[in-house]
Amino acid sequence: MFTLFIGERDHNEIRAAIKVNSENVMDAIAEPIASTHDAQGGNMVIKRLNAGDVVYVESTLPNKHVEGDVTYRYTSFSGVMLYS
Repeated sequence: MFTLFIGERDHNEIRAAIKVNSENVMDAIAEPIASTHDAQGGNMVIKRLNAGDVVYVESTLPNKHVEGDVTYRYTSFSGVMLYS
């Protein structure tokens, strides 16, 4: 099971995807409506994996960044094994 939460500030939109071996398996979006607005979006996916599979997060809009730094951690990606 994998979860992704992305944060964005101002009126910048961010879209991100969880990918497994380059295949898009889930998307999330954060789309603030004004320069004083912060938004966070997220999603979760349960996906059967095999040994050697590669799981990663990718921004799906060009020239965009994911909001966060060492003080403000607005974005997270987590995974847990439910069974083997």
